[in-house]
Amino acid sequence: NTPIGVISFLKRDYLEFFDIGFAFLPEYHGKGYAQEASEAVLKQVMQTPEHHTVQATTLPENEKSIKLLQQLGFHFLEERIDEDIKFHVFETSKK
Repeated sequence: NTPIGVISFLKRDYLEFFDIGFAFLPEYHGKGYAQEASEAVLKQVMQTPEHHTVQATTLPENEKSIKLLQQLGFHFLEERIDEDIKFHVFETSKK
């Protein structure tokens, strides 16, 4: 029962829709845990009528996060800058 990471799902002021996020301890990277947990959260969330679209943000250089978001069905929406930090917004919607 040792925590190895976290999946977040919350509404950020600067995004139109709720945002999913993930962070895992380094020793658990690359083992599929983030994908498995994110898929479970998205499956549950997308069954509710109020969450037809979900967004996610990541830094442009975070290639592993971008790859995971693409595997989860997200597509690149836009690049933004907030407080001099450039980040990418990804989005997925119910099919």
